[in-house]
Amino acid sequence: MLILASAVPNHYAGRKALDRDVRGVRIGLIGASLFGLALCGVRALELTALNVRWDDSAYGSIVWMLIGLHTFNLVTDFGDTLVLTAVMYTKPLEGKRFVDIAENTGYWWFVVLTWIPIYAVIYWGARV
Repeated sequence: MLILASAVPNHYAGRKALDRDVRGVRIGLIGASLFGLALCGVRALELTALNVRWDDSAYGSIVWMLIGLHTFNLVTDFGDTLVLTAVMYTKPLEGKRFVDIAENTGYWWFVVLTWIPIYAVIYWGARV
């Protein structure tokens, strides 16, 4: 899955932030930004292809609530990643920005790991 693959540049950026490696952080953030953009695009397609409306049933309400909350987390962290990517290209670069990047990567892990049970509920739960 694309969202699991997005953890790779995210983890890389986080490790390089701990090392205060500016070049490595920039590479990781650009990769994370590209994955974030792709994931937002996939989510937009996914929202148009759901087979249930939010007001059809309890299942529809749950699906739309879970997808909506996860989309909110996805979009806000993607925006944060874009801002941090831009900040890493400004001069002078402050050391506290590496802490911001480490926190951002932690939040991205939250976005990735919460998608696993949400995916199971939405796509496998209906089959049971």
